[in-house]
Amino acid sequence: MIKEDGKELGRGDGRDSWHVTPMPPDACATLETKIPKRDLTPLANAYLDDRPSEHCRASTVTHRKVPATFVHEVLPKGHRYYESGTLERTRTPPYRLCRGVTQVRLVLPAEIAPSQDLGLLFAQCNGLCHATRWHNPNGAEVECHEGGQLAAYQLGNHLYVIDDEHVRQVPLPCGVELDFQMTGFVAQLGLTKDDIREQ
Repeated sequence: MIKEDGKELGRGDGRDSWHVTPMPPDACATLETKIPKRDLTPLANAYLDDRPSEHCRASTVTHRKVPATFVHEVLPKGHRYYESGTLERTRTPPYRLCRGVTQVRLVLPAEIAPSQDLGLLFAQCNGLCHATRWHNPNGAEVECHEGGQLAAYQLGNHLYVIDDEHVRQVPLPCGVELDFQMTGFVAQLGLTKDDIREQ
């Protein structure tokens, strides 16, 4: 909602558009937020900053590429979505066996960092899923229409996991570059490695 002097000037309608009372060219509006006022300079400076931390910049370790593999995990019995996560056959071609809901995990070598739960992926049997492999930043994303969006990316010597509306930071050893692997993961979505979009 946009207000001026307590009077409403416009309101979002839920479709990324606004129906707004025409405003004079010299009108001034105040945007209110619940976020405390802070200096956003550090955030702006950190945006897509792919440099290693100061500690790693001074390090002489050898650069190495390590796998970071997306995998589906079957929901345990008793989980609230267990029935939706049982194996079923798709109703439309190409016919395949799939699970409507799975837990998605990013498997990392134990000596690099703990493997990470990325969250639940829904609606995997409807054929409206896609996967994207990013190069700037280095990362990967998977999304199913009306079924969630899960992503992980690397900046410098940190892995970032997008979990719902939160971003989780996981430290990585100096000199490590994650090689995000998705081929086996997307195969279970009915996609091929050629369907992975590159960005």
